[in-house]
Amino acid sequence: MKPDLRYEERSPPPELAGSIRRVWTLTGPALTSRRLEIEPIVPDGCPEIVLNVGDPFLQVDGEGVLVRQPRSMLVGQLTRSAFVGPEGVTRIVGLRFLPWGASLFLGMPMTEVRNAFLPLDSVIAGGMEELADRLATATSDNWAEAVFEYLRNGLKDQLDGRRPLSAHAVEEISSGAGRTSVRLLARRLHVSERHLERVMRRDVGLAPIVLARILRLQRVLQLMRRRPGCPLGEVAVRAGYFDHSHMVREFRRIVGCTPTQFGGAQYELTNHFIMETPTT
Repeated sequence: MKPDLRYEERSPPPELAGSIRRVWTLTGPALTSRRLEIEPIVPDGCPEIVLNVGDPFLQVDGEGVLVRQPRSMLVGQLTRSAFVGPEGVTRIVGLRFLPWGASLFLGMPMTEVRNAFLPLDSVIAGGMEELADRLATATSDNWAEAVFEYLRNGLKDQLDGRRPLSAHAVEEISSGAGRTSVRLLARRLHVSERHLERVMRRDVGLAPIVLARILRLQRVLQLMRRRPGCPLGEVAVRAGYFDHSHMVREFRRIVGCTPTQFGGAQYELTNHFIMETPTT
């Protein structure tokens, strides 16, 4: 039997809105049976910092083995689903950056952490231990404000109101329903294709075409949730695919199963992490 998971989100204050998308919290009691539920977390185009002050979560690694996630970790841009599940009491706070936001905070090329779940102290000196300690002794109702206070200090040098080229590129990709070509995108942004690719890989961690595929797939998940009886062929067209088979191929490549298989599963954890809007 699955735990009764409670998922909540808070939007950042205006001074952090240029880098941060949401702070989310996930809480729940210990498992009431010995059966572990492993569910897919589908890529959404946003890197995250995750601080776990409860029991460890388990994750299926590249060899198919269940391993414990780090307590505090950076989750880089994902290009395929991660399969995770709770092992006991759930008490997690997550900092979801805008697609380009983690590069501002971390000051590092995001290509270096693509598809990575890294212990936070390997990328940030001290691993945000002060914040983690504060969260461990606070109630979940106060977690978001504690994170925002920490970030006001951590991002003080970046809060100058400027928007990087990558931010404009992400917005253009999002508004293009996954069909924007790199050539047209570069032309609209008045840069070369090579420069655009380089900036996106550095700031976002993904090539423009890969981000477009992820955002298009998120549209599929949104449509499937909002209109459960909608024929998948119609979902494919509305989401920006050429046809149903095109959608199935990309869905299988990124999620690890077909849309029909996904829709027939009884997911709880997965559904909390389907984005209501693609990026901003």
